[in-house]
Amino acid sequence: TKIHQHLTHKFNIDRPLVVQLESGQLAIESTGPPLQHAPELLFERFCKERKSAESMRLGLATIREVCDKYGYHLRYTNESERHRIVVDF
Repeated sequence: TKIHQHLTHKFNIDRPLVVQLESGQLAIESTGPPLQHAPELLFERFCKERKSAESMRLGLATIREVCDKYGYHLRYTNESERHRIVVDF
């Protein structure tokens, strides 16, 4: 899909990325090593996984702010190195 192509190109993702949009829910899932920090910090501004990471990590913080404003539920799960971010609206 166009969303998947945009995300993999823009963020140079070289591993599988699954984007699902269903009635009332958007889910994005990818594989990777476990987080090195508490999952609660994932949506905080400037929280980086590695010191050398190029991103300033404003995107997930912005998503959280939009979800809070509109009453959407944002969650993160990790099972067997599968990272999943879900927005319920």
